[in-house]
Amino acid sequence: MRMQRSILPFLLALCLLAGSQLVGCGTGDSAGTSRSQSDIGAPPILLRDPSPGQLAAYINVTIGGYERTTRQTTSVGLSFSSNGRLVQFAGHERLTCNGTAVPLQNQIASFQVAQASTSTLEGHPFSCTYSAGGISATLMLTIPFTPVIRSPQDLAQVPRSPNTLITYEVRGGKLLGIVALGPEAKAIAHLDTPRLLQATVNTSAFTTGAGSISLTQMLDLQVTQAETPFKSLGAGGTAMTMVSVTWV
Repeated sequence: MRMQRSILPFLLALCLLAGSQLVGCGTGDSAGTSRSQSDIGAPPILLRDPSPGQLAAYINVTIGGYERTTRQTTSVGLSFSSNGRLVQFAGHERLTCNGTAVPLQNQIASFQVAQASTSTLEGHPFSCTYSAGGISATLMLTIPFTPVIRSPQDLAQVPRSPNTLITYEVRGGKLLGIVALGPEAKAIAHLDTPRLLQATVNTSAFTTGAGSISLTQMLDLQVTQAETPFKSLGAGGTAMTMVSVTWV
C-alpha cells in the first residue's frame, strides 16, 4: 500500500511563514479534501462499479476553525480518484460512513462524509466502507483530539508585553504555529519557550483593543484498511483553534 502525503500542511506552513492570518490559506474543496495540482481543472473520469483496487482514496480531517461558528466543529472529507483524476461514479457503488449511507451516483467523488460537534467525534473511531461489484474496502481511523489554548482564556483582557505568555495543549501531530492578532497588527509566537507547551509573543507594539490568538496543528492520521485494499491511500488534516482577547 502506497501512502500519499497531503500538500495542505506544507501550504499552511508557508502561509504562516509569510505572516498571513492563516484564514483562507487552504487548498481544499468544500469536502475538506486536499487536491493535487494535477487535479485542478481536470474533468472527472466516469467509472462504473470500479473495484477498490482501481481507486486512490484520500481522507481528510479538519478540526475547528477561526470563526466562532466552526471553532467547535469537526468535518471529515473523503475523495476517490483514478489516474490523477477525481472519479464520477456511474454504477451501483455504495459508501457507508459510521453507519450513514453517502450518495455516490452521478456525483464527483469528493464528499464531506461527516460534520459534527468536535466533542462527539474526537477520540472516537471512524470508518467508511466502499462497495462495488461484490467487493468491499473499509477505512478506519480514530479522530484526533482538538488542540487547546489554555491561557490566555477566551475573552480575557491581556496586558501587552514583549513576552506575552501562551500555554497550550496538543496531542500528536505537529504544531505549525501560533499567531497573535491585534488592531492592524500581528505577531508570530516563539514556540516551546520558556518551556514545552508554552510560547511567547511580542505584543508590545499592539494598540489596545480587540484581538485574538490562533493555533494551527498538522494532524497525524493513522488510517488502516480491512478487506480489499485501495490502490493507494492518503490521509491528512489540520486542527485549528482560537481565543478572542482584548489587549490592554
